[in-house]
Amino acid sequence: METKTTELDSGVLAYLRQADATYRNGFDDDEMKQVFLEGVFEEIQGSEVKLSLMKSTCFVIEQFVEQAQAEQLVQILQAFQTRFKEVAHSQQGCHVLQKALQQVVILWQSHGLDQTEVFPDLCDVIIKSSDWLKQDDALTEWMTDTYATHVTRSIIETLGGIMLVHQHHNKESKISVVKQKKDILLAKESLPKKFLLRLKKLVTLLSNLNKQSMAEILTDTSGCPCVCTLIQVLSLRLPKTLKRLCSQIITTCTKDNNSTVLILCKDRTGSRAIEAIFEYGDLQSCLTLYSIFAQDQDTFLELACHPVANFVIQKLISSNSLQDKFDETFELLVPGIEDIFAENKYGVVQKLAEQCLKHKSYQVKFLDTLMKTFHCEEEDQKKFIIPLIASFSTYDTFITSGKKIPDLTNIVYHGALLLQTLFKFSKTLLVSKSITVMPVRHSVSLACSISGSHVIDSFVSSQTIKQKWKTKWFDKMKDQFHVIACDKYGSRVIDNIWKSADVDIKTMLAECLAPQADVLLADQYGKHLHRNFGLRQFIHRRTEWDDFHARQIKKRKVFEDLFADSGKKKKS
Repeated sequence: METKTTELDSGVLAYLRQADATYRNGFDDDEMKQVFLEGVFEEIQGSEVKLSLMKSTCFVIEQFVEQAQAEQLVQILQAFQTRFKEVAHSQQGCHVLQKALQQVVILWQSHGLDQTEVFPDLCDVIIKSSDWLKQDDALTEWMTDTYATHVTRSIIETLGGIMLVHQHHNKESKISVVKQKKDILLAKESLPKKFLLRLKKLVTLLSNLNKQSMAEILTDTSGCPCVCTLIQVLSLRLPKTLKRLCSQIITTCTKDNNSTVLILCKDRTGSRAIEAIFEYGDLQSCLTLYSIFAQDQDTFLELACHPVANFVIQKLISSNSLQDKFDETFELLVPGIEDIFAENKYGVVQKLAEQCLKHKSYQVKFLDTLMKTFHCEEEDQKKFIIPLIASFSTYDTFITSGKKIPDLTNIVYHGALLLQTLFKFSKTLLVSKSITVMPVRHSVSLACSISGSHVIDSFVSSQTIKQKWKTKWFDKMKDQFHVIACDKYGSRVIDNIWKSADVDIKTMLAECLAPQADVLLADQYGKHLHRNFGLRQFIHRRTEWDDFHARQIKKRKVFEDLFADSGKKKKS
């Protein structure tokens, strides 16, 4: 709702415009900025609500709130109490209110608000803000309203002393994600007990909702993120309360039969709540959901192949609470791997591969399943496993009868990701042989691909692949390193090899690249490698180059030994 400017003193609007211009010009130091902000908040006192509801001024107030100190946050949050619901439910005001609540957590972490005189007043105004959620049995409205949901999530986070990085898809949200790169988590002992009591009260209100209201929240594009935020905050602050909430959600959704949960998994919005339970929920809740999904293999595979539910299965596979169930999960999914590939649900296969890193006894069977899926079970076909997975092609479609081996032109992102995981397996003979016997042009294609370049990185840096396979690949690629070095992605591959290489490998690379020094210098990517590798010195002053890199390797080894020793001491 746009507030008419006639309700405001024209002097306040003129001052705010001038203040905005001054703020954007910057300040010589933080002290000057703080003095300026104190003046701004003093000037707008009594007009905070009106300014926050106006399209022309709300963004100015928002930028000042993001820099506000504790006293100023108390001022603006107290001012909002007079029309809190109106502010929270407005397109403009909700973001100002959200920023004010987030700034509380930011200041709490950086300035230790719990040690300041203003802290009791700040706590009181936050409690008053949270009390609005329970008035008139309107929790559903607060969670599902397009604008109020932002405020509701921020209240939940502030009560938990947490500020989460949320993944959004609009441009403005992406900007906020860049500003806050990781979650903020305050020490639990610094939180007032009444904050945690308010969180428990919110869970009680949510748990008392009937099946229809619960379903409305869980399937609402604004309501479900609120529930997911609450689950994540409770997992960090109140595990017992989290158990009660998850149990109630599951009980409500299975009141008549289990079909509601299965339908929820297939809902683009509601599935997020089930994913959150698998990721953050308690053991018993995860086991209850698992028993519903795994009651028969057809149901499980149907979910794994579903456009939406497959993400739930991915969370199930990687859930820390269900590691003891991996053997059952593996046996349920393996027979349907080919169908999962056919439906392009590559994420499920990727999660299965990642879990095989922890459950090593399943690696051989997983590789056998992949060979069966890509139709390369015969001994003379196995050597093609790398290009087949990289392009997600079966042997029959990749190698046609009577024709030469085709170029590797279509490298799929998920195929490259799967190969990176396979290079971390303890059993790497299959992929090691494949990468060393496949055509050189395939290796060049991988190295010069945005996705495939990471496959080469994983091969070279793998701790489980024997050095003899890497040496064999290096020898085979000697004549092509200069080609790779002149590519946008390939140059990064060569650089990564160099950074982790010993003197012998560095010397080999320099010897391969030196004859093509002029080509490298003329290329926009190659010239950087020419400089970083010291090829000019290598060509004209070889002894100096050898001595320098020998010293560098020794220095690196000393540091590695020091870090290794300090790590052992910490463990002991």
